Amino acid sequence: MPLTEPNRRTFNHAALVAAMQSLDSVDTGADFVTWTKTDFHRALAHGAFMGCVGKVLAQGVQPMTVVSANFPDECMGSSAQPHARCSTFLMQSWLQSGQPQLFDLRCDAHAPALGCLKAFKASGLHNIVAHGLFDINREHVSFFSFHQLTHPPRAEQAMLLRLIVPGMHAALLRCLRSQGEAPRHLAPQAPALTSRETQVLSWICHGKSNSEIASILQVSPHTVKNQAQAVMIKLKVNTRAQAAAQAMRHQLVH
Repeated sequence: MPLTEPNRRTFNHAALVAAMQSLDSVDTGADFVTWTKTDFHRALAHGAFMGCVGKVLAQGVQPMTVVSANFPDECMGSSAQPHARCSTFLMQSWLQSGQPQLFDLRCDAHAPALGCLKAFKASGLHNIVAHGLFDINREHVSFFSFHQLTHPPRAEQAMLLRLIVPGMHAALLRCLRSQGEAPRHLAPQAPALTSRETQVLSWICHGKSNSEIASILQVSPHTVKNQAQAVMIKLKVNTRAQAAAQAMRHQLVH
């Protein structure tokens, strides 16, 4: 079945899974940019993108590498300068909350007063979603922002970023390693599952069906189906057997 563009209510789960799988073939910064324009664009349609890996400092983030597509130079700020400090409102807001950032600059009258968002609005970079990930020591961070979404951002796009940013983080680090720039201790983390996803995964490892798991956890089979799908997306697998194997490999369940 051909992949279709996401609609206003949700995102294309099949396109998201395909994009996560194709991340394995990303080896350079140019590959990463191409991936955002093609495979990931099918899961989250956008007009401009910026991503970076940097060292966490007291007053912001010192960029180590920056990748972008259709992102105006005037909006790059210090992100494009090696050894400078990137301290935009967008990144600072994420650093403080740890949550995906959603902005509809056409409707939020207060947004233009918030640092970099003024430049974003002036450049037509409306409808923003952004998210990032710390390394295990919280010394380095990957941060990604997508602009000019076809519709104002919603909670569904925030969930999409929570699912795929760990894979993007790992891919961009791989690109750094190929250039000899990545810190040796900066390694991809095991997938982070919620407590309920861990419960579902545990019963999957026991060979239980969605209906059986729903009965055990006293939730609907539809809820279990969604949670099982989220688990497989995070683990980058296609089958329940592969999910169980990954669970054992990463010691995600007892």
